[in-house]
Amino acid sequence: DGARCGASLSLETPSRIEGALFGEAPARALVTAAVEDTAALEALAEEHGAPLVRFGTTGGATLTIQANGAAVIHLSTDDLWNAFGRGLERAVSEAAA
Repeated sequence: DGARCGASLSLETPSRIEGALFGEAPARALVTAAVEDTAALEALAEEHGAPLVRFGTTGGATLTIQANGAAVIHLSTDDLWNAFGRGLERAVSEAAA
């Protein structure tokens, strides 16, 4: 079943939101850190010349993403799990019916 952890994210982008979230433009990595480790993460990024942008927090039972001030995604982690974890099973069942 796997652990479920939501997040609340907010980003500003001049491009279309689909490109900002799923585009293959210059590589990016999404990392999480405990609040007490934030300064160490910032120092590590600076040491290596890597840009670091904080754009949200993790936790809770929903995934909420805002882009340019507008909510674009607000889903429960249960709904996300059902879509991802049971999507193939559902598709095969529907095809067989």
